[in-house]
Amino acid sequence: MMTELKLQYHQRYRAKNRIKLNAYSRERYQKKSKEERCIAANKYRLKHPESEYNTYLKRRYGVSREGYNRLFESQNGCCAICGRHQSEMKKRLSLDHNHETGKNRALLCNKCNVAIGLFYEDPSILEAALEYLQKWNKSQRSIMNA
Repeated sequence: MMTELKLQYHQRYRAKNRIKLNAYSRERYQKKSKEERCIAANKYRLKHPESEYNTYLKRRYGVSREGYNRLFESQNGCCAICGRHQSEMKKRLSLDHNHETGKNRALLCNKCNVAIGLFYEDPSILEAALEYLQKWNKSQRSIMNA
């Protein structure tokens, strides 16, 4: 992490030397074709997947990797809905958020996160689905017992 003094120094330096830095960036950028730049970016992403994920978390949800890890620890590495542990899944836990407010909620497994989205994040639809399942589970048991 950059200290506050270093950050201020870099900001002042960039402000003073903006023309020089822009010319340098433009020159480096023009040396490579678009295809070469894409290949270089993909190589970097493959080499540094955690760095890529850290950037994604920060841009998409405004959360640092440390914030994600704190939430992960508070949930004991389990999905907030179904309780399955991260080690039982192929994908890492997703940071669930409210699409209207943008507020982060909890970490969910991919299946629970997608299910909430498919029910439009509407509790009344989820309750109707629950009633439906309970109704049909009861009728299935009575058919099997008959």
